[in-house]
Amino acid sequence: MKDDRGKSNPTILKEFLCCPENRRRFDTFFELCWRHTKAYLGSQKARGRRLPLDQFAGHSPIDDLAVDILSRVLAPVKGRTCGELFDYFRAQGIMAFEDEDPAHLYDLFRPWLFTKIRQQLSHIAGEADPSKANLKRRFKDILAGPNYHTFSPRGGNERYVGTLKYERTMRADCPPISFEELLLLVEECYFRSLNRTQWCRAIFEALNRVESVQNFIETFRLIQAVVIVNMKHVDVEGLAPAHPPGAEHGLFTSAVTKARTETLRWARETVLAKFVTNGRLTENYAQRLLNACEQYLIDLAHSSGVDPLPVYFREVMPESEHDRYLTDFKHIFETSIHKAKDDFERRLRKYL
Repeated sequence: MKDDRGKSNPTILKEFLCCPENRRRFDTFFELCWRHTKAYLGSQKARGRRLPLDQFAGHSPIDDLAVDILSRVLAPVKGRTCGELFDYFRAQGIMAFEDEDPAHLYDLFRPWLFTKIRQQLSHIAGEADPSKANLKRRFKDILAGPNYHTFSPRGGNERYVGTLKYERTMRADCPPISFEELLLLVEECYFRSLNRTQWCRAIFEALNRVESVQNFIETFRLIQAVVIVNMKHVDVEGLAPAHPPGAEHGLFTSAVTKARTETLRWARETVLAKFVTNGRLTENYAQRLLNACEQYLIDLAHSSGVDPLPVYFREVMPESEHDRYLTDFKHIFETSIHKAKDDFERRLRKYL
């Protein structure tokens, strides 16, 4: 559980939580998340799960998918770095981190991260759109052209892009532009451009004029902003309105969400409550198993298949409990999962 610089994963996590605005700590924390995400995606692929890789045209689609997932999971919330993560710890009753045990924080963090990865995989698979994939591919082609250069500062995993025009005047000592400001800039350039090549060039010209920030940018952040603005307005090349999902898809999604919400409430109040009452589960572990039930139902409804049940268990429980699965948790967990599955399918048939 050590990274290349010798710090344990729990230490990396705690250092970041104590000072999230420290860029060095964030970069190290991001790398930790990136390694976990890549390992998870690799294990899913090895099990035969179909991953949404066809929209990533780089030399390592899994790397690109991992970055795409983390850009969503670790996104700022109302200007707060990794807002969802801090909201999660606040819900666990942890407001400050200096006096917390790193191992305890890490035991809470891992199931949160894997849950978020699973959710984003489902979202990405569900929102797969050829026009979006084409837009990403087109911008990557433009950025690979002779007017731009990509690089990885400090030998890190993140990829940055800048224009050759400003290569000798890169403002490396300035802070990066915030994502909210980037969206506004990308949108302004969108309205002043006739095609994607012009749009890309205009973005870097505008970025260079904002002298208080770096005039280069992380590639995935740029492409993410371009996709968001493109979806908000129209297709850039065809100047045609973006096509929303069909009504049938919307009705299915609504039915799934409603059925899942009701099933989880039922499972918490009946199946899991019974195990808490007879002392076989704590309230904390009952909530963890409920989270696992939710991820199982999401996969059941939106993915090409589900994982073996112990996988869902390991993702929500501390590592210290993994070896107890067969002896202490198998009956409780699998009973809960199977009953939730039956209830979910029954409710879904009613709503469809």
